[in-house]
Amino acid sequence: MKKIALGLMVLFLAGGVAFAADQSAPEVLELKGTIVDSISADAHTQDLAEFVKINTKQRALDSAAGGYAILFDDGRVFKFDAQANAMIEEFLKKPESSLKVVVKVQQYTEQLTLISIKKQI
Repeated sequence: MKKIALGLMVLFLAGGVAFAADQSAPEVLELKGTIVDSISADAHTQDLAEFVKINTKQRALDSAAGGYAILFDDGRVFKFDAQANAMIEEFLKKPESSLKVVVKVQQYTEQLTLISIKKQI
């Protein structure tokens, strides 16, 4: 009887592990866009495509506390999560960085999780 109970427990645990392994992470996407601080993105919803043309790295860095978003060429805007915001701020502090970027991201929620960021060439 104990062997049967133990066998059932092992079976349930193995099934749980297999189920958890099947819950894969979202797809990693590589996308091009323009970084903008979230405060400016919210303030310029109607003319964001025009605003990013005159926006500067310094303005984005000065507004880092509000977080960052990315504007894609098709007009979609997504905000980043807190960890991504810190990575973007460090990236923008580099002299060779740019607001025009290529990002690798995953989307778990309404916000993007940043995997990597580099200057668009």
